[in-house]
Amino acid sequence: MTTYTDNFNRANGAISVGNAAWVALSGYTIPSIVTNAVNMNATVGAYYNQTFTDDQYVQIVPVGMQQLFAARTMWMFIRGNASDKACYSMALNSNDNGDTGWDIGITLYRLASNGAATQIGATYSEADVGINGTFRLAVTGSTINGYRDGVLVTTATDTNIAGGKPGFYGLTGNTGVTVDNFEAADTGAPPATNTKTQILIRQGTTGNRALMTFRQRSSAVSSGALGVSAIMTGTATGATAYITGVNVPFSGSRLLLYVGSTSTGTVSISDTQGMTWSFINGRTNGGMVSAWSAVAPAALTNISITGTTAGNAFDQYLALHVITGSTSIGTSANEAGSSTPIALAITPQAAGTLLFAMANEWAGSVLPTPISGQTVLSQWDAPIGIWWSLRLNGSTPNTSPVTLGTTSPSAVNWTAVAVEVK
Repeated sequence: MTTYTDNFNRANGAISVGNAAWVALSGYTIPSIVTNAVNMNATVGAYYNQTFTDDQYVQIVPVGMQQLFAARTMWMFIRGNASDKACYSMALNSNDNGDTGWDIGITLYRLASNGAATQIGATYSEADVGINGTFRLAVTGSTINGYRDGVLVTTATDTNIAGGKPGFYGLTGNTGVTVDNFEAADTGAPPATNTKTQILIRQGTTGNRALMTFRQRSSAVSSGALGVSAIMTGTATGATAYITGVNVPFSGSRLLLYVGSTSTGTVSISDTQGMTWSFINGRTNGGMVSAWSAVAPAALTNISITGTTAGNAFDQYLALHVITGSTSIGTSANEAGSSTPIALAITPQAAGTLLFAMANEWAGSVLPTPISGQTVLSQWDAPIGIWWSLRLNGSTPNTSPVTLGTTSPSAVNWTAVAVEVK
């Protein structure tokens, strides 16, 4: 059985460019990629034109569903086809309740050939959580199931539609909503290993709401193998930011946390597990970037991490890397520059280690293009400047110096810090 995936990490334009399997859903326009995700703010829809049995699933990661004082809805479907709108679909709805968060509704529908929708099964609803995580719609025989992060949340039985392809669609009015990390296969294929989502954060003690967007990538690493098991990156406004829902797979895993702020005040890190956070390196220059490390005393589930910067912080940036198999922190470095490309030299202490960097383009407006052989893990076009993190692809081949940074923009004011993990 074949598992089909698309992370949309290619040039802006129709999703069918670079992947001809995407075909416009009847009555819809083919969706377009904008900054490595699919824009859903239009009457757009597509199915994946490969061979599937009747028993199939589709999986996506919606982003941007939590919009302040607004509602957003998008749909994913199975057993769809090119000639009409008949399919089984799952609607994902997020609505700002004006109080403490976003209420959600997840509903299964059967669509007729003209698009008329009939609800099948009960709506799953929950308050203050928002549409975030990985969503899967699956059908086996006459049973249609909807999942959120691997948990069954709604189910129905129906025999009216057979055959077809999986996909997703949206409508005009979904400003800010995108789709990432598509996956589809016959039912029974292994789940995806990447998620991108949004969570609710609160700033300081005022209860004001903001959005934190994070990417979490999971890898099939063992407790003894040096590797990145998850990456979570977040943004906030104000002096305090919170990352919630952090899972650490193994005892002894290392948590590498970058903290960036428009303030140059003192940084303090805490978490609900009570781990000890050690400062590694940092630099102030038109703002501040710093690196911190903690070691998990056990496998951890759903912990929260708080980062606070003293002073008048307008923007906060958090980048968390959960690393297995780490015995220690190696060398580290910091640098700052003016009207130059970002280039931070670090000399690893050993071969086979991992190198990470984070930077603030504190007067920048152009998203980064990394040096060849490096990958941007996260980026934020903040109200004041650009923030990003990256890593050297693979591990260090030897102890020769490595320059971490970007080729574009070519002239920017910046501050950066780099860390070697052994």
